[in-house]
Amino acid sequence: MKVVLEYDPENYEDLEKARIILDSQKNKVIVDELYNTLIRKYYKHGYSDQRVNEILSRLGPDADYLIEHFNSILKDLVGND
Repeated sequence: MKVVLEYDPENYEDLEKARIILDSQKNKVIVDELYNTLIRKYYKHGYSDQRVNEILSRLGPDADYLIEHFNSILKDLVGND
């Protein structure tokens, strides 16, 4: 697939749209990294940081709620794929 982005460099709105398009991949990488660092570790391997584990232990069921809430926010940012 080939995508060609055409814009008028004299038009501020065109430049802003081009910037958003070009930044979108960078932003997706950031969101993916947040997911892998915050959410996936919680369910797959746990956190290596003992203090984080202590805090989550104190939160009990509220920790599950927070992780699910963060997961939902991240999914909303990148779509539900």
